[in-house]
Amino acid sequence: MTIKRPLLGLAGSFVLGEVLALLDVAAIPWITGAFAAACAAAVRGKWRAKRRLNGAGDGARSAPAPGLRRSRGTGFGVLLLFLAALLAGFGRAQGVRDRLDGEAAWAGKAAGVKVSVTGTVERMEEKEDQTELWLRDAAAKVGREGMAFGRVVVYADSGAAVGIGSAVSLRGKLEAVERATNPGEFDFARYYRSKGAACRLYGEEVTAADGETAPYFEGIRRFRLWCGGVLEGICEPSDLGVFKAVVLGDQSSMDQGMKDMYRSHGISHLLAVSGQHLAIVGGGIYLLLRKAGMNRGRAGMLGGALVVSYGILTGGSGSALRAVVMILCLWLAGYLGRSYDCLSAMGLAGMWLLWRQPYLLFQSGFQLSFGAVWAIGGLGGLLNEALGAEKGWQRTLICSLCVQMVLAPATVWHYFRYPIYGLVLNLLVVPLAAILVYSGILGILLGGICPPAGVLAVGAGHYVLAFYERLCGLFSGLPGDSLLVGRPGWGQILGYGVVMAAGVGLVVRRKTMGRPAGKTEGKPPGFRWCGLLSVFLLYIVCFCVLLPRPQAGLSVACLDVGQGDGLVFTCAEGTVLVDGGSSSRSGLGEHCLKPYLESRAVETVDYAIVSHGDSDHVSGLLELMEGGGVRIRRLVLPRMARGKEDYAGLVRAAGGCGAQILYMEAGDGISLGDLRFTCLYAGNPAQETDADKNRHSLAVRVSYGQFGLFLTGDMDASCEAGLLRACGPGDLAGIQVLKAAHHGSDTSSSPEFLDRLGPKLVLVSYGNGNSYGHPSPKVLERLRERGSRILETGRCGAILLWTDGKRVECRGWLKR
Repeated sequence: MTIKRPLLGLAGSFVLGEVLALLDVAAIPWITGAFAAACAAAVRGKWRAKRRLNGAGDGARSAPAPGLRRSRGTGFGVLLLFLAALLAGFGRAQGVRDRLDGEAAWAGKAAGVKVSVTGTVERMEEKEDQTELWLRDAAAKVGREGMAFGRVVVYADSGAAVGIGSAVSLRGKLEAVERATNPGEFDFARYYRSKGAACRLYGEEVTAADGETAPYFEGIRRFRLWCGGVLEGICEPSDLGVFKAVVLGDQSSMDQGMKDMYRSHGISHLLAVSGQHLAIVGGGIYLLLRKAGMNRGRAGMLGGALVVSYGILTGGSGSALRAVVMILCLWLAGYLGRSYDCLSAMGLAGMWLLWRQPYLLFQSGFQLSFGAVWAIGGLGGLLNEALGAEKGWQRTLICSLCVQMVLAPATVWHYFRYPIYGLVLNLLVVPLAAILVYSGILGILLGGICPPAGVLAVGAGHYVLAFYERLCGLFSGLPGDSLLVGRPGWGQILGYGVVMAAGVGLVVRRKTMGRPAGKTEGKPPGFRWCGLLSVFLLYIVCFCVLLPRPQAGLSVACLDVGQGDGLVFTCAEGTVLVDGGSSSRSGLGEHCLKPYLESRAVETVDYAIVSHGDSDHVSGLLELMEGGGVRIRRLVLPRMARGKEDYAGLVRAAGGCGAQILYMEAGDGISLGDLRFTCLYAGNPAQETDADKNRHSLAVRVSYGQFGLFLTGDMDASCEAGLLRACGPGDLAGIQVLKAAHHGSDTSSSPEFLDRLGPKLVLVSYGNGNSYGHPSPKVLERLRERGSRILETGRCGAILLWTDGKRVECRGWLKR
């Protein structure tokens, strides 16, 4: 049995094992069963082979079939090896997951109490208002109880003069990094876990327990600071952030608008220190050392040491370390006189990185970096041969197309948008990346000696960046420059892979169709333009698989906005946002509302209904209208908001984004297909001048077929009584779901009101650990007495409902 690229196969088995463990799939019985079956098959195969060798009956030995023994032994040996890699990946990831879960659980028990922490500084970032420290081998203690941590992230206001390798101690509040509580949100818990940490500590003054540092790592850190200072002195302000990102791996100085521009056009990979950058730097170092007279071995060792140091200097990201390992494999293969296989080197790098940090699997940078290598070395190599690509530009075109094809699922999964002109744009910008990198490095080297020479050196990079910006501006004017796709389902991603594999198989198969057997002489067929067109059409067909599917029924999301309210209703005809604010979370629009809407491929909100004007109901909505990205067509305000100064900010923001302003009162309604919002109560007309905005709250019935949901804003018991007097006999009939008023406060949800509605399901939106005591235990007890099922955003994150107008499905996001 011959296995091509066995290291890549082992890496695949190892990754599969880690995925099963991190997704908490009970795979041990299956793996054990596979091991037992493989071992039994191996024993049975050897027994049969032995019987054939010994012959039958008369003892005469028959000649074995050629290669029989070797073939069976090798085949089962490879199978066992792959199963061992699968088990190793599963065991390693499960061990890391259990350790991090234990650390997070201990931090949860110590919440609100000051903890003493000691550890060794592994990484250090000095910022304007605080110092960020990554401590390894940390130990936390509260009273007599203690806990060992593999790694803890510390944010301290000030501290002693410490460096990498210093032992430090400090006190502060330790907390577990929380998971994303809403669909589409960035998952900080997985990000920290990909760095090996599950907890962070906001500390006081840092005390150095041992001032000794690790000279090598501390020297690299100081050199990086020096390089950053040189760039600050020689670069224009608009270029500084990009040069720091490209050369030093530091994106903290980049303007957010610049980051969004590069990402939306599919060229954000230029900002990450990856294989391309390491190849430029490492290749240049190696060639310089060779021209200086060093032999291949010494040049490789010294160049390898410098490349490793550069990988550490740029932050040691997964993409950078992957590139370091692959470059070292390339040089080692050259020194040993062996052939280099980039996919095998990629497999080795992947197993090493994932053994260190299994949660890297979920990070976009890791997926895009390894996906690009597989696209170029695997799919690209296969299609280059199949299409007869011999010239450099032909191979570049095919590899660029392959990269777009392979990375499309990961791109839309993480960013929800896809740059449809990314293929063309990358063909124009990638060839200039070497100039940008060398310009920055040369600027640092010369600028440290003679600043004017450094300014001259970065001039070339400045014109490259200006060219990039102009190109992005040009493509931004084209229709659909950044297509909103939303987050595809797992079935769509699987379908994408199946269609792509089948299509590539057909293209490769056609290479030999019609060719006479054994005929190899004659003129080469040349480049197959029809084959390239077929691959491009395949790319379009595959991408169509990822496009959002038509909305069926009504989806309702009661988002976890912290201490506030925010609900999104989505049906085939459009989207309605009801409230959207928080008093405990800043940046709610950018980090919660917008990601959720974009993950559902919603670019336009047809109606934004404001129950009343408190900030915990409108702060995120204001951000959406002022920041753009999501268009608001109509803003619906309560009747009592007309002419009130408290609502002037909303009115101005609506005017700035072109939204139509409507005022809702009792009897008014809005419709989107079968979805209807009917206002049943809009405050007491006798209290028109009431300064308490809670009394402005709209009471709205939401109807979809036989499904009924009731929204009450922050109404108190007196408003509920006014609502009951104003409603007719059938106005409140058939309501299955109630959104509890005022976050479950005991001033609302009166017994009379609950008796009249009789809701089967009650949604309570509040911030976990809020200072108001929401939700009130009395209210929760009232609901339980009436047999209502209660779902709370503070416990289960976003609450997701779906209905077809008859049956209703409901689940909490954190309990998925």
